[in-house]
Amino acid sequence: MNRKVQGVTLIELIIAIAVLAILLAVAVPSFRITIQNNRLATQANDLLTAFQLARSEAIRRNGPITICASSDGDSCGGTWQSGWIVFDPNAVGSGGDPEPAIRVWGAMSGETTVAGASSFTFEARGRTTAGGSLTLAVPECTTNQIRRLDVSASGRVYVEPQDCP
Repeated sequence: MNRKVQGVTLIELIIAIAVLAILLAVAVPSFRITIQNNRLATQANDLLTAFQLARSEAIRRNGPITICASSDGDSCGGTWQSGWIVFDPNAVGSGGDPEPAIRVWGAMSGETTVAGASSFTFEARGRTTAGGSLTLAVPECTTNQIRRLDVSASGRVYVEPQDCP
């Protein structure tokens, strides 16, 4: 007899589903960690960009420029997670009102927490009035899921990964 087998048996289908379930059980947690790491690196780079903009604007304008946490995008106040602004504290517009911010960043996505100083001011030569740091971390931190943004008194800004406590 020449019988052709068509399709798959129920046993083959159950085995294939079991193998797929095992692979997903292993892959999903590491995929979540990868997403958190990428989000954290992006947010740290966004903050680094803001600090570099503030420093370069202070040098270009030959005056102080401030970067601070801002929940409304107009004034300092709130947390870094809710957004931040770069602005000239001495700038006055034509109507006597303060000039709008040089640049505004919106709220961070995800559950990243930021701890540290709420504002930094760069002077005309690019130095800060006081150095400091910001620490970005994710909940349920594993391995090196912390980014520390250090601002030296000379105005240089560095980002480095750190291990979770």
